Amino acid sequence: MNGVNDYVERMVKRSVPNQVVLAKVESVDAEGYACEVSMEGKPNRLKVRIRSVIDGSQEGMLILPKVGSFVLVGLINNNPNSNYIVSFSEVDDIWLQSPTIKLNGDSNGGVVNWPKAVEQLEKLTARVDALYDALNTAAPSAPTDSGASLIAAIKGSLAAVVDIEKWDGLENENVTHG
Repeated sequence: MNGVNDYVERMVKRSVPNQVVLAKVESVDAEGYACEVSMEGKPNRLKVRIRSVIDGSQEGMLILPKVGSFVLVGLINNNPNSNYIVSFSEVDDIWLQSPTIKLNGDSNGGVVNWPKAVEQLEKLTARVDALYDALNTAAPSAPTDSGASLIAAIKGSLAAVVDIEKWDGLENENVTHG
């Protein structure tokens, strides 16, 4: 009985190609949506697809495997010459192109352009610091001027602060998070 089972197993293996194989990433061509992989005991396969569907669209997600990492390569219609990466052991980069993106919902609004926010916060800090300095250093010059000299000193100190923060354009409403 064992001999019959072995014979049937060998016949099935010859007639049904592997659906998924383990491979090592040798190089990545992100613009061509492909990579070269090597498999133990088999020749390199060129142009293994990184995206399962290549339709000319720039939308969708592209996961770029790290060179030297391992991937699972799946066959399209059991054709060994038409294959794509099914799973990744290590990822070098992820590209996501979509009109809108939601990360865990949208209750916290759009993602902030952090470098631009820091620039505006630095302007605000400079204005607050100038106000603090003006209030700390101003003193009335004559007791009979009803504070006019104090007001003039403060206004003079604050007049130097001309770079006012602008808060518009900080939020990317197409990328929201919750």
